[in-house]
Amino acid sequence: AVARGTLSHSRAVTMLRAAERAASPAVDYVPGRSFHGLRRAFVDGAVELQVSANALQQLGGWTDERTPKTVYRDRELVQGR
Repeated sequence: AVARGTLSHSRAVTMLRAAERAASPAVDYVPGRSFHGLRRAFVDGAVELQVSANALQQLGGWTDERTPKTVYRDRELVQGR
């Protein structure tokens, strides 16, 4: 059972797909992108805003400060800097 106030995986994916369709211009559907893409965008935005590594870890729920930047950081942005 899902605790009150939480969001199930299937409901979150449904909401992400609806947001893709509602975006203007529409965002192309990419199989398997859902949460990884969302977390990648979150990390990129946090880095752009100069959020500390510790704060980013806490906000994202990671157990290690390196995970956001090594797993979720957009490699294209890193290479372009």
